[in-house]
Amino acid sequence: VITAAIILMVSFSLVISYAVSTLALTPLEKMLAKVGEIAKLICQEVESIHLRVRNDNGAPVGKTFEWDITKIEGDERVLLQEVLGKLTVLSRIKLQEAQDPMMLQYIGEISLDERMASRNSPRKQPLSLAEMEADFVYTWRFNPFALKVGQGQEVCANLLAVTMPPAVAHVTSEEISNFVQAAEAGYQLGPQYHNWRHAVDVTHSVFVIVRELTTGPHSLLSQLEVYSLLVSAVCHDIAHPGVNNDYLIQTRHELAMRYNDNAPLENMHCCKLFELLRRDSTNVFGALPKKEAKTSRKTCVEA
Repeated sequence: VITAAIILMVSFSLVISYAVSTLALTPLEKMLAKVGEIAKLICQEVESIHLRVRNDNGAPVGKTFEWDITKIEGDERVLLQEVLGKLTVLSRIKLQEAQDPMMLQYIGEISLDERMASRNSPRKQPLSLAEMEADFVYTWRFNPFALKVGQGQEVCANLLAVTMPPAVAHVTSEEISNFVQAAEAGYQLGPQYHNWRHAVDVTHSVFVIVRELTTGPHSLLSQLEVYSLLVSAVCHDIAHPGVNNDYLIQTRHELAMRYNDNAPLENMHCCKLFELLRRDSTNVFGALPKKEAKTSRKTCVEA
């Protein structure tokens, strides 16, 4: 009996040990290995950014990123600590660059008038399409929030240009530039979420998504639909007052009265878009045939 009990206990211990290893330890090891891979990738990306900044400025900025990956191989805790250190250095680098007026206003460093003055100041050298591609504009690694003042317009204009379908080939670069400039002017200047920088971010996100949907022989969207979606993205939150639909409805705001409590913000954004498109100087669709014009309008309204 004692022998049988010992055998049962040993067997039960082995089963428990196997279960713990299978259900807990193995998944944990896989998770830590994945964390290690991601941490290494972050370190490599941060190091490349540092080298690019150092090359642009002609000299290193702050502490260098020299480190030996072999010394921390297999130790996820030390690896993550290294990653945080690299990100800290990168933050210092970014803080030494010219700061964004929108962020300065948000933290109270400058007034709204000072930010408006910076908005009207001479533009910095705009991004070329090659420079955009170098910054991974075709991927999620592109960071619209790292753009300098005025470069958001160039990004949106370039994205519209590269997706322009044959039906609107007659539209000039000046008309696209006028449209994007008018769209930015329509966004509120206050430190709110629905601002122009957010519009650039959304436009880029739409571009990346629709590019995936239109790659290959079985495209889910036509070229005109893709172009229409990007045009809509540029103006998707234009003139946003910084409050939601429910607030407008509850306070009986003019917009809620105008659109009978039916998605007043979305209807207003769409209306503002078509107001821009009615002007010859900002009409990025030009004189489309009736069928194509109907398709583009339908896409913009539903977007």
